[in-house]
Amino acid sequence: MWLATASDQSGQDYISRFEAAYWTLNFPRPMMGAVITEGADHIRVPLIFYRKDDLAGLIWFSEDTIDHAQLSLFWVNWQDTTAGHIPLYQGSMGEIRLSGQVFEAELRSLSQTLQQTVGKICTPECRADLGDEDCQVTLRHYQTMGDVASVLAPDHFTDAQRTESDGWFDYGHLLWVSGANAGLRSVVKHAAGTELILQEAPPAAITMGDRYRLFAGCDRRALTCRDKFDNLINFQGEPQVPGLDAVLAYPDSV
Repeated sequence: MWLATASDQSGQDYISRFEAAYWTLNFPRPMMGAVITEGADHIRVPLIFYRKDDLAGLIWFSEDTIDHAQLSLFWVNWQDTTAGHIPLYQGSMGEIRLSGQVFEAELRSLSQTLQQTVGKICTPECRADLGDEDCQVTLRHYQTMGDVASVLAPDHFTDAQRTESDGWFDYGHLLWVSGANAGLRSVVKHAAGTELILQEAPPAAITMGDRYRLFAGCDRRALTCRDKFDNLINFQGEPQVPGLDAVLAYPDSV
């Protein structure tokens, strides 16, 4: 049994995701035979998908909600769940890969965290994520609501209410409020006029009338931080540091 805790501390019982009506699972015992090391372990789970949307839904859910989630694995008696559980593993979720019908998740043990180098690198672009504790921009001041007016492609739709300047929502995100994708997020690739193009199509089809909450995006440049968000004081980059070309350049010959 899996129990993943997302960054918002909400638990997700994975047994509820693996219902027999959608796919069958085989958890082979050897996959739990890992010893305590400072490296990362991998769990390989063979899946059988009965509907094409199941695989897309699993990928979307995993990437959208459990990035770096805390993970617990334990034995339970499915005939008597009140009997408690036996802990098997405690760590966090790392990289998630799907190849054909094989789901492979990297599990990072508590000791593996000690092997990670913690520190910041020097970059001309901002290292913060828009709205996080380093950025300190209040996202609610840069959000708006909208409704899908027409669908041009699985990842492309229009909204007649959009009057913002072109590119305002580029690299931003969209939270679906209604429709088949309600509760999921999409990354905005480009927004111009009344049209919005997503980084990738959501797992369920976008339909006319779907309501969403849209957040402005940031391209991590210092000028954008200053002019768009008036937040240059919190810019987490070094735009004035010479780049690699300048470091490796030879002095001009006399």
